[in-house]
This record gives sequence, structure tokens and C-alpha cells, in this order.
Amino acid sequence: MMNKLTSLVTLAIVSLTACTSGPAAFDQASVSNDLSFAAYDAIYIAPVIVDRDLEKRLSTRFIEPTSLFDREGKCALTKVELSSLVDDFHDLLVSEVGKSSRISTVASGDNILAVSAILTDFDPCSSSAASASFVLTDNGDVLATLRDSYHAPTNLSYRSDQTGDPFFTREPATFRGQNIHAAFRKWSRNLALTISDS
Repeated sequence: MMNKLTSLVTLAIVSLTACTSGPAAFDQASVSNDLSFAAYDAIYIAPVIVDRDLEKRLSTRFIEPTSLFDREGKCALTKVELSSLVDDFHDLLVSEVGKSSRISTVASGDNILAVSAILTDFDPCSSSAASASFVLTDNGDVLATLRDSYHAPTNLSYRSDQTGDPFFTREPATFRGQNIHAAFRKWSRNLALTISDS
């Protein structure tokens, strides 16, 4: 009986591990059959793109860098800050993928896999949730499309209102900048695993 229980637990752990690596680590994955990304000689990581709809939404919150008071009140961000976030995302992708694959400086060529990342959702007010998609191509031919979301862990906070009555509130466990970078790290690691393990 104990051997059966041990086998079932082991099988469950193996199954859980299998579901959290490669394309399965993403919320949605569309991958060409019989494809091995690990067989490519080099990987090109294109500059990260901000989805047009997201950029349009964010543009209503862009402010001048000197408006520090407004920044706190409206939890907006500057164009420079958005550009910096996008650059950070790209750097993390290159760093993680580069641990197991050679990084190419050219987008196409013999045996080069190109990766395009698109930041599709991000709320600068909380950054408790974000989403991105990835398109993997070979000389322009789409091989895979991956989509994923990130939800920051939340803490239950015990507070008192103005009357002294206690109440609970849910808050992101980390500050907004840390949340979006946690999403970037998650996606970068999962992408690296998808490429190296397939």
C-alpha cells in the first residue's frame, strides 16, 4: 500500500513539473508539431514592443518628469520610465535565454530562431497584473505563439478606519516596480526553458 502511495505521489510531482516547463508554462501556447527550438544554433531577441492598445491607454497617464506631486496622486509614469521598463524586459530575456543558448545579433539567417516579445497589459497604478505574448519565428515563418499573464501575490492587511472599526484589505505583496519586474523574470525564465527543453 505504501509503495502504491509513494508511486502516486511521485507521479503527481512529475506531472506537475511537466506542466510548468516548456510551452506548458504559458497560459496559451500554439506550437508547430515536431519542433525542437533547442536545435537552433542561435536565438535573436528582438526589442520588446508595447501593444498599441496598451500604449494608447498608458499615453493618457504619461506625465512630465518634473510633476512629482502629480506622479504620486495619479500613479502615472513618464515615457522615459516606460521605455526603461521595456529595456529591462529585453535585458532579462537576453540574460535568461543566453544562459543556455547563443544569442544572435541578427534577426534572420540559417538556423536562427527569432523571438519577439509584446507587453500586452500593465497597470502602472498597481502592476498587480500584467500580460505578454511571444512570437517565435524562423526567417519570418511563425513557429510558435505563447501568451502568459502574471498576478502579483497579495497580502491581507488589517487596518482601522476613521471610526476605529477594523477591516481587512488586499494589497499587492510588493511595490509596483517590483511586481512588473517579477513578471519579466517569470516570463524570461519560462521562455528560456521552452527553448532549451524542446
